[in-house]
Amino acid sequence: MTADGPTTTSWESGIDERDHISKTTNKLGADAYHEDIIISWQYRWGDLNERILELLHTLDLDNRARMRLGFPEHVRAYERFSREDGWWSGVQKRKNLPL
Repeated sequence: MTADGPTTTSWESGIDERDHISKTTNKLGADAYHEDIIISWQYRWGDLNERILELLHTLDLDNRARMRLGFPEHVRAYERFSREDGWWSGVQKRKNLPL
């Protein structure tokens, strides 16, 4: 208990952790978040983003649609990387990443 009242955990209060992630994404901006996801994949950071993108890279369209249910920002980042001409080269230049 705190001065403001009883303390509860997120599962007790009914807060969905995905809501927190979504709000964080909105604060960062979707573009920056997509860039970070792709950078971790392309530069092999060994994190969860890389693993998710490695899997996405192997999926057909039906299974990618299923992945979108759980990882919508990762699928969108992958789509930007693979479909938007000049998107990845623009990220590399803007962030001074090795080509």
